[in-house]
Amino acid sequence: MLRRSTLAPVVFAAAVLAQSLAPGLAAAQSAPIAIENPIVMGRDMNVYGERSLRDLKKVIVPTIVVRYALRGSLFVVNQGRGATARAKGRFVVAGLEKEYLQELSKRLYDDVVARLREAGYEVLTYDDLKDIPEVQRMPRYTADADWGMPTVNPPGGDIEYAMAFPSDAQAIDPPMQGYGWGFRKVMKDLNAGIVVPEYTIDAPIMGGETDRSISSRSASVNIRPRMRMIAMTTYTTEKLGGGGFQMKRHMENLGGDVGQVASVEDASPRVANALSRSLSILSGSADMQTSSTNYGMKVDREAYTAQFLRATVSWNTEVINFMKAQQR
Repeated sequence: MLRRSTLAPVVFAAAVLAQSLAPGLAAAQSAPIAIENPIVMGRDMNVYGERSLRDLKKVIVPTIVVRYALRGSLFVVNQGRGATARAKGRFVVAGLEKEYLQELSKRLYDDVVARLREAGYEVLTYDDLKDIPEVQRMPRYTADADWGMPTVNPPGGDIEYAMAFPSDAQAIDPPMQGYGWGFRKVMKDLNAGIVVPEYTIDAPIMGGETDRSISSRSASVNIRPRMRMIAMTTYTTEKLGGGGFQMKRHMENLGGDVGQVASVEDASPRVANALSRSLSILSGSADMQTSSTNYGMKVDREAYTAQFLRATVSWNTEVINFMKAQQR
């Protein structure tokens, strides 16, 4: 299980307030992000191909991939003894504009680079690669017309995520075989391996509940304005050996609410934009339960940023500390 500090979330939020992301703040970062109450993964982190880590000395970090939940749905059915109950809920998130998400991703990218350098690796960033013809020719993800940034719906899921990168140029769309295969010629020419972290942020969290009696069934959907994160980091050596780190389960209980939730007209980008422009959200509860409704969550950026950094930087710390321990 994850081990977490019992210090109040507000203490952590205050600790990172000095590093909060104001619009337009994009200063280069030369040291890793310092956080309080880091989350220790322990047995909740899978490592595969770890022997290949011994061959990594010089690494390319061309980008990172961060997926942020934008909207989603959940359908719950409770059926039996001739009775059926159904419930459906949808949500949309307001306040996740491209500039803000790209700023978060850039900050996290700089943290990865700084930690790898601190661990003794020679690191080549996108700035070192951007003039290489092979890199310039690589396909980039296309922005969705409604959201202004690339989006993805993972197979088998009912959530649409924004894909945010440190910059538009770093929105590199890899081949099916992954970034290591796409960069294989660049890696060979530069005598370097590659490391690419990926993170998926879910907020709010939607769940379903069912109940039954002798003659009836019930079903409901509930929503909480909380955050959870799951991540993986892959690496490939210049000889195309590789492996990675993968989280076994979501990192949860990161703190308190990261926004305010209310019933809305529908779960569309139009509603998200309207909520972003309003000073206060429509009247509603932060923990609602119903048989069918649409929810809107307006992000509290201070809380969202603090919990995002706590989760993602904790992951970076665990992964790169493990990598450093394998060096020879």
